[in-house]
Amino acid sequence: MEERNAMTFGPLVDAAWLAENLGRENIRVVDATWYLPIESKDARAEHAEAHIPDAVYVDISDLCDKDHAAAVHWYEKAAEE
Repeated sequence: MEERNAMTFGPLVDAAWLAENLGRENIRVVDATWYLPIESKDARAEHAEAHIPDAVYVDISDLCDKDHAAAVHWYEKAAEE
C-alpha cells in the first residue's frame, strides 16, 4: 500500500488505513463525537468507557465560536437566557 500522510490524503481516513497506521508516532486520533441535547447521551463518558487506543476526546462545543455557532448551539444559548 502506498504511504499517505495528512498533507496528501487529508485528515480523515478509513478504518483499514487507521488499523495499518495506528502505531505511528505522527498519527493522532481525535474523537469529536457530539449529540444533540435531546438525545440525552454523554459523548465524553462514552469515550472514557471505550475508545480507539490513544485517541483523545475533544468537545466541539468547547471549541465553537459561541457568537457564530451552528443552530443547535444558538438554541442552547437561547434556552439559558
